Amino acid sequence: MNPPIPLTAFLAALVLLFYLGGGPASAQAPSSTQLQLSQQANSISFRLTGIPEADVGPWVLQSSADLEIWEDLAFFGRSAAPGTDLELELAKASIPSTGSSQQFFRARHLESDDRLLREFLAARDVWRHSGINRYNMEVRWNLSQFTWHGTVTVHAGQVASFETLSTNFFEPPEPKTMDEWFDHLKRFIDQPADEIIVTYDPVFGYPKSVSIDEDFRIADEEQSWSILDFLPGR
Repeated sequence: MNPPIPLTAFLAALVLLFYLGGGPASAQAPSSTQLQLSQQANSISFRLTGIPEADVGPWVLQSSADLEIWEDLAFFGRSAAPGTDLELELAKASIPSTGSSQQFFRARHLESDDRLLREFLAARDVWRHSGINRYNMEVRWNLSQFTWHGTVTVHAGQVASFETLSTNFFEPPEPKTMDEWFDHLKRFIDQPADEIIVTYDPVFGYPKSVSIDEDFRIADEEQSWSILDFLPGR
């Protein structure tokens, strides 16, 4: 889960409390913009109304289980004209499971489009829809001048075992699950890092190859990783 984005990044919208398997209850924020939802068997439809005509940038749907930590889920569709309603239908599989029976939703306004964030959310949605929580992968992770190359086995979404094939770390980093690689990448998108180059797997959506330069002014803080092999299980 990602850390909360500063409140200055948001325009006030209706925050909805959604009881999983039930219906929504709402709490009105001081804004004419409202977020509405309706539930289908396997999806939830969202509508954002009352958008000021001056807010021409895109909107992103977020969810939270506790009103403290919010996660970006998906971009609303583009509007036909400034000030018109925005709609989004999201499969329930796209909403992260928190173990809680309730879920809050709100909308975040961006001043301009964010290609990296848009591609990230689309790829993560593909990964979540795959339903894969058992897999083996071969990873090469570079941090500055240090490299870890090894295999990682994940069962039930948790690292079950790993093997180091080669490394020059004095103390190798903790291996990550694929969800943790997504979270790791998202932190640099949110900062944002000065340069991020990422390739997502076309079938399963995971970040297959990533290169990050956090700050052009600082040497030896670059990092990259590659998923060299991925074997899914069910």
